[in-house]
Amino acid sequence: MNPEFYEYISEKLFIVGASDVYYTSIFMKKSRPGIKFSVLCKEDKLENLKNIILTETTTFGIRTYEVSKTELERTFEKKQTKYGEITVKTGFLNGKKIKQKLEYEDCKKLAKENNVSINKIYKSNL
Repeated sequence: MNPEFYEYISEKLFIVGASDVYYTSIFMKKSRPGIKFSVLCKEDKLENLKNIILTETTTFGIRTYEVSKTELERTFEKKQTKYGEITVKTGFLNGKKIKQKLEYEDCKKLAKENNVSINKIYKSNL
């Protein structure tokens, strides 16, 4: 499949409910290089996503299997900075705060609006 199509197909999958889409370089039968196209979704979205994959890619088949996910409890807080407002995501395990992360999309937006590097946005808010 033309690799230029990956982004287009990924966008369509996200629009109809994919939780995540990713690609892995693999070697297929007869040592042919290929790309494994992985899509995570809720069960109620599966059929629509399969239809997109079967009509928009070169594949003739799809393997499906169930997976489980363990997540931290999360909170989201708005933080005012000299560049603007940024959402901070905090993760908790058994009620104990174990990590924080600035939301990428907020940092990207502020970097563009303030004409500074995204790295500067991240570093100024650590």
